[in-house]
Amino acid sequence: DGDLILILADVAGKGMPAAILTSIVHGTFRGHEPFCKKPSDVLSKISRHIYQDLERADTFVTAIVMRCLQKQGGFEYASAGHVDALLWHNEDQEIEFLPATGIPLGIDPEYSYQTNSVDLHPGDLVLVYSDGLTEAEDPDGKVLGLQGLSDIIYATHPAHAEDQIETIRLGLEVHRQGLPARDDVALLLFRCIHAMDGK
Repeated sequence: DGDLILILADVAGKGMPAAILTSIVHGTFRGHEPFCKKPSDVLSKISRHIYQDLERADTFVTAIVMRCLQKQGGFEYASAGHVDALLWHNEDQEIEFLPATGIPLGIDPEYSYQTNSVDLHPGDLVLVYSDGLTEAEDPDGKVLGLQGLSDIIYATHPAHAEDQIETIRLGLEVHRQGLPARDDVALLLFRCIHAMDGK
């Protein structure tokens, strides 16, 4: 129907086993998503399909699935234990964090996930990310956290999305003060614009 589906998933673990599981998860998402109406349906199907692989590997996967409802001006999302998504409300210049709607994949194959709906208005911004962002530590062991991420969003408003992503990346480097990254970082950001805005 033309709606965009956004998926961000994070496999617990490192090295070759995690890379293999990532490929399995990716292929499973691609295979099941076209047959699901709601983000929660996607997570439920994926959970049942990959449960045995995750159980054997003694690991789990967090994931968030978002469906952009362009005609309605909003989105639906379901989150399997993923870190809170960030929602910037442009009208009142406030940040809201959207919590997970269920447990991580690989824990209970029969778990029923929930879909939440969120309205968007022109200028609103949504950021989803992996926990490698907010759990990044400085030399004293202090994590960037939700407050550090919020501070970057407040400081960069109303920059273009690509500039905000770059500022988050640079802010993370400044926070680590030269320490090597202990976890990978994935960022996915989109902004609601008015139809008259063109691009």
